Amino acid sequence: MHLLRIASSGVPIGIFAGARYESTPFTLADGEQLVLVTDGITESTDGSDNEYGVEGLWSLASAGDLELSPEQAVSRFLEDVERHRGG
Repeated sequence: MHLLRIASSGVPIGIFAGARYESTPFTLADGEQLVLVTDGITESTDGSDNEYGVEGLWSLASAGDLELSPEQAVSRFLEDVERHRGG
């Protein structure tokens, strides 16, 4: 298992018309998956208003079995966010 974290840069997509964006080239090997998330996931809060955050996703990806289908991986991430939110 190999994890690569690509940091975001620039303004969020769709905020400003005509915004320019930089690209970060990379290659996915056979069997590797790309995970893209929105702030709706990272900004999900628990009962004490603590955000799930990027670290929540990174922690789950680093600790778990990433030999999942894309559907299984999405389900695992969403289940963990739901757990964080307390249902």
